[in-house]
Amino acid sequence: MIRRLLTYAWCFCCATAWAQTSILEIANPAPRAGEEVEIIITVKKESLEAIEIKEKKSTEDFAALRKNKIAFGNLKISQVLPDTGKVKIGPFRFSIADRVYETNSLTLRVYPKLPDTAREGLWIRQLDYNGQSYLIIEQRSESEDAKFAQLNRDKMEASGLNIVTSTSKSESQFLDKKTTAGATPVSYRISTYKFKRTSAFKGKVKIDKSLFLDFPPNVSMDELWIKG
Repeated sequence: MIRRLLTYAWCFCCATAWAQTSILEIANPAPRAGEEVEIIITVKKESLEAIEIKEKKSTEDFAALRKNKIAFGNLKISQVLPDTGKVKIGPFRFSIADRVYETNSLTLRVYPKLPDTAREGLWIRQLDYNGQSYLIIEQRSESEDAKFAQLNRDKMEASGLNIVTSTSKSESQFLDKKTTAGATPVSYRISTYKFKRTSAFKGKVKIDKSLFLDFPPNVSMDELWIKG
């Protein structure tokens, strides 16, 4: 069972306080056991979903979205998730200028951590979460000047998959937690891609090395099929 999350770091910046919509979103919808979880908080004047879901937005659309956002920030769960399984985060309640706002809640599935014996490798997962589709790519390398693989946006779009947003995070990992003194860390990077299927999508797409830039040599990956 997931233990109760007791500590967190809060970073919040806001403007005037007359919003009607307060939303929690997740940077990585499929965290692994032992990882930090980053939550994105947005407070809006009103729901502009009709504009937000447009694949192509005009200058006026972007201006409307900017004006509609009056508060945003990140919430980092600093106590790591110790177990696999499901965990609920939120709702959170806060006040701005004597007005109280309450967010939605998120329910996440926590996945097993990567094996400590794997100092080199690339792992890819696809999942649907809250009506959105994601590709999550993780890579470890022992090289000090490692190049990390990234999806080729042009080839993805030609296959009928449009990358809407992407985020990346890099860090050094000590895989043997008992003997960090003198141990050599590995370089680790996780990239999260939110994507949509376009009219060019033909029912299924195989995600393999051909859809990547800077794919590491001598590293294999399991084929992944994205289906409609």
